[in-house]
Amino acid sequence: MNADSPEASRVFLAVLLASTCAWIMTPSSIPAKKENRALAPLIGVAIFVLIGVAVTGIIEQRSLQTNGSVTSSALLGEWRTADGAARLLFRPDKTLSMSGAAGQSGSEDGEYELQSAGVVLVNLKNGKRFAAHFREFTPNQFDLVDAETQGVRVFAKVSGG
Repeated sequence: MNADSPEASRVFLAVLLASTCAWIMTPSSIPAKKENRALAPLIGVAIFVLIGVAVTGIIEQRSLQTNGSVTSSALLGEWRTADGAARLLFRPDKTLSMSGAAGQSGSEDGEYELQSAGVVLVNLKNGKRFAAHFREFTPNQFDLVDAETQGVRVFAKVSGG
């Protein structure tokens, strides 16, 4: 199990939750006053529920941020923006052709590299660099972020490789 994997995060958060609950429920954490003694179990349950909700939210947020992987076979083919102004063609030999990008006339060739967590790095021969971000819930679409301007364009799959 990788230390950065979602499974490792879940195990860590489960252990943290269990140890916190054990600490909350120990007799030394219950106040000595009689009127506060009745509230202690309710406070413990409320804290337990809040921690559970927080842990679930953190896991889901990390899952949305890190899930989404891309394989070469899924990436290959033609991708276009909704308006059809820009086009990317990913080839099996890890090269690509890009046309219609801002400030670009004609077609520009380059290379791409698959990264973890659904990220594909794109390096054009003219020196421009981009990062394509794939999400699990939109497998036929990705966000292309310009490394220089941080501008984002959305590309959708046109054809297979």
